[in-house]
Amino acid sequence: MNLSMIGNYLKAKWSKGITGKKIDVTTKDIRLLSCFGDGENVKVCPGLRPSFLKMGKFICGECGCGDKPSVFLNGENDEYTKLDHPYLACPRHMPGFSDYSHSESTDGPDERKVQIEMLIDGVDPYIIKPTQESTSVDKKCPECEQRRKEIKDEAAKNKTSGMDDASAIEAAKKAVKEKYKQHKTGCSSCAKNKQLKEEARKEALAKGYSGKDLETEITRLFNHKLNQSK
Repeated sequence: MNLSMIGNYLKAKWSKGITGKKIDVTTKDIRLLSCFGDGENVKVCPGLRPSFLKMGKFICGECGCGDKPSVFLNGENDEYTKLDHPYLACPRHMPGFSDYSHSESTDGPDERKVQIEMLIDGVDPYIIKPTQESTSVDKKCPECEQRRKEIKDEAAKNKTSGMDDASAIEAAKKAVKEKYKQHKTGCSSCAKNKQLKEEARKEALAKGYSGKDLETEITRLFNHKLNQSK
């Protein structure tokens, strides 16, 4: 496994997170098409290999990840397969993967890629090529962080004047709140995030998502909007 492969492996693991985040169903279907074909016109990827560890499972023989349960490309509905990672690279840069490159931008004809691109024509580009995006949970609002720092500093000053901890903190909060009272709806960053979240929710509902899939789609759309707005 070379340095590039190691980097892609780590990105995939980070994208999964500790809660087992999964890519949306449509993107996974495109990945399955890229790996296994459709049984008719699109052939199986030449890099696909059967697992020697477990019969009926398949792995990528070109990415350097080896043969182990965590890299199986297929599995039952309740199993987390390699193709479920939100971020995932492909040695052949096929549709559905985070490093996908269009057939027109690659050297030499790739009949399989062209066939798949024809089948998925019109699909949301982000679904065809999901990128590594940090989530809102990973980011701290700079304006809110500044206010917290000011409250902490103000409370420290209050303590030196003889106030007890509770009174010092309460007085500090009031002082900082008074300073920022013009922000009646909260800081601009939080207000912007709230607006983007609501837009994502409406779009996800319009697409017909519900339950756990709805929350997953809202998060995906929100992160996409957040990165586009930078």
